[in-house]
Amino acid sequence: MAWSDRHRGWLLTRYDDVAFAFRDARLSADRMTPTFARLAPEVRAEMAVAERHLTRWLVFLDPPDHDRLRRLVSRAFTPPRMEEMRRTVRRLVDDLLDRWADAARTDDEVDVHRTLAHPLPTNVVAAVLGVPPDDYLRVAQWSADVAAVVFGTGSDPSRFVRARRGLEEFDAYIRQIASDIRSGGGKPGLVADLVALRDGTDRLDDDELVATCTLLLFAGDETTTVLIGNAFAVLAGAPEARVRLTADPDTMAAPAVEELLRFAGPTKAMVRHTKAEVELPSGHALPAGERVYTLVAAANRDPDRFDDPDRFDIGRRDNLHLGFGSGIHHCLGAPLARIEVQEVLRAVSTRFPDWVLTSTPGWGGGLLGRAAGRVSLRPGPEAAAGRGRP
Repeated sequence: MAWSDRHRGWLLTRYDDVAFAFRDARLSADRMTPTFARLAPEVRAEMAVAERHLTRWLVFLDPPDHDRLRRLVSRAFTPPRMEEMRRTVRRLVDDLLDRWADAARTDDEVDVHRTLAHPLPTNVVAAVLGVPPDDYLRVAQWSADVAAVVFGTGSDPSRFVRARRGLEEFDAYIRQIASDIRSGGGKPGLVADLVALRDGTDRLDDDELVATCTLLLFAGDETTTVLIGNAFAVLAGAPEARVRLTADPDTMAAPAVEELLRFAGPTKAMVRHTKAEVELPSGHALPAGERVYTLVAAANRDPDRFDDPDRFDIGRRDNLHLGFGSGIHHCLGAPLARIEVQEVLRAVSTRFPDWVLTSTPGWGGGLLGRAAGRVSLRPGPEAAAGRGRP
C-alpha cells in the first residue's frame, strides 16, 4: 500500500488486499458521482447525458441500487443464452479469419486489431443487443467515445466532449429501438430482453435500460478488443504455450484465456472510495474519504498467490485471477468475453498455427487499462498450403 501524489489516491498491490477491497462494503465502487461533482457547473451541465448514463452503470453502483439492477439484468445472461451466443461468435470469427487466408496466399501482413480484435467484439455486442448489421460501424464509434472518458486520462480535455457526443447519440438510438419493440417491431436481442424484464412489479426504467446497454457496449467491446490484441503480443513470446495450444486448441483455449486475463488482462486498476476507515488483511489502514486504486495487474502477479507469477503458463492450476473483479461487482459479461477470446484462440490455432509476429508492440492503455500497441503478423505458410476452416 502506498500513496500516489500524482493520482491523489492509495495504491493497493497485494492480492489479498485487492480481493478484500472488492468485497468489503466500506469501499464504494461509485467513482463517477465524485468525478462529475468536481466538474465546473457549466461543464457538468453539458455532460448531463453522460452523468445520467455512467452513474447508473452496475460497475459504479453500491447496494441496494446495485443489487436490484443486477438481479434484473442477470436474467438476460443465462448459460443457455451464452452457449447460443457461442455459435454466433464462432461464425463471426471464421468469417473474419477468411481474410487471413487471403493474406496467407500472398504472404501479406495482417493488422490484428483492424481485421479481428476490433470488428469481432463490436459485431458480437451489436448482435447481442439486436442492432442491424448496417449500424455496426456506428456502434464501434460510440464504444470508442465512451472509452475516452472511462479509460481516458485527465490530460485529455476533449475526452468529455467525445463521450458526451457518443452517449447522446447512443441514448437516442437505444430509446428508439426500445420504442419499436414496445410497439411490436424491433429485433430479438438483449434490448428486447431488457424491455421485457420484470421482477414482480419491478422493471428497468428507460434510463436504466439505456445505461445497461451502454455498459455492455463499452465492457463488451473495448476490453475484449484489448484482450485479443494482448493475446497475440503475449503468445508470440511464449513458444511453449503456443505448442500446447496448437496441439489441442479445443481443450487448451479455455485455460489459455484465464492465464491471459491474469498475465496481461485489459484492466490495470479499478477505483474505489472509502466510506469509512478500513483495515486491510496486510495490516495497513485505509483512511475514510479517500480514493483507492486496486491494482489488478499487480495483484495477479503477486508471488504470495501465484507460483512463478511472471511466467505465462496456460497449464496453471488454481488460477483465481482478479481480471474480472470479485464479489458483487464480478463482471456480469465475463462468460461472453471468455467465449469470444476462446473462439479466437481455437480458430487461429487450428487454421493458422504457424503465424509469425511482424511488429513488436509497446504497451499502453492509460491510467486504468493495459493494452498492446499495434500488433501485426503473417498468417504463415501452412495456412497458405490449404488448411481451411475447422
